[in-house]
Amino acid sequence: METNRNAVDPRALLDSLKETVIAVIKDPSGFYRTMPRTGGYIDPVIFVACMGLAGGLIQSVLGLIGIGPVNSLFSALSSIVLGPIFVAIFSFIIAAILLVIWRAMGSQEQYEVAYRCMAYSLAITPITALLHFIPYAGSLIAIAWSTYILVCASVEVHRLEARKAWIVFGAIALILAIGSISVQLSARRWEERLGHVERKLSDIE
Repeated sequence: METNRNAVDPRALLDSLKETVIAVIKDPSGFYRTMPRTGGYIDPVIFVACMGLAGGLIQSVLGLIGIGPVNSLFSALSSIVLGPIFVAIFSFIIAAILLVIWRAMGSQEQYEVAYRCMAYSLAITPITALLHFIPYAGSLIAIAWSTYILVCASVEVHRLEARKAWIVFGAIALILAIGSISVQLSARRWEERLGHVERKLSDIE
């Protein structure tokens, strides 16, 4: 789960990433039960950046074949290059928000632990990147899956009651789900309006 900092071996890094992704997907409770709580930020940040890169690659490839918002080589390259950077930057903010939530629930863990919990929860990114192209259902599945993983982290790492974790993160998931559906509905309405305007302009010409 943790990379070897003494030697940068691409194959070893890929093997470590694959091992972590499979562990989180197959048994998130078991993964968090044995997750190292210390060791610095290098390993989790590398993991976050790699998951951002994987998500950007998937979105770019699907976009270039006509599925999704990425519709040009420039936007695809931007997603691949800038995606991991932005994901890594915002991961620290998200971890801080999660720490506040966990602390409010009674956790005594430090920020590094919260960051590690958040970082490895992104193991599902390659799959959720595919799911997001399924209208409505894709984002709902991704939110539900992420919620389940965070609940596992809450129980196994932060020693919180499962019931309390489900109530708190379930409520947050519900808000996110409503927001996601609203955004998708608004985007679809705008697409329909733009299509209507384009048709009118073509008729005038």
